[in-house]
Amino acid sequence: MTAEYQREWRKRNKDRVNALAREWYRKNADKRKAQAKRYRDANPEVVFHTKRAVRLRARGLSVAGYDAMLAAQGGKCAICRQAPSDRYKKLTVDHDHSTGAVRGLLCQTCNKGLGLFFDCPTRLIAASNYIVKTKADRERRSECVA
Repeated sequence: MTAEYQREWRKRNKDRVNALAREWYRKNADKRKAQAKRYRDANPEVVFHTKRAVRLRARGLSVAGYDAMLAAQGGKCAICRQAPSDRYKKLTVDHDHSTGAVRGLLCQTCNKGLGLFFDCPTRLIAASNYIVKTKADRERRSECVA
């Protein structure tokens, strides 16, 4: 049987080939899991970079695109201008939930903060005004006590 014949046979019998593959995968699940674990254990760097590339690609970025954005932001969060903490070594890709467009790179705290305010500018401005007002009130009260 030649390789050309096999290719043609697979094209003509796609459903059968897929069914056979599904059956093999079902019967050999434990074997496949063990093989995958051995590969992950032997190649942690490859696995890390592959996962990173896949996560970035899901946001429409390449690794080079992320690195360029990080350099443009000076390696710091686009909101608080702090470098990533020791706990979270990377900045998160922030995106508009309605369009999926990437907006910038944020630290975990700022990213969670935006999420808790549902990315709503009105809520964020109101929160900012609240903090400024209560801080000014505290300062006025402390002036009266002194």
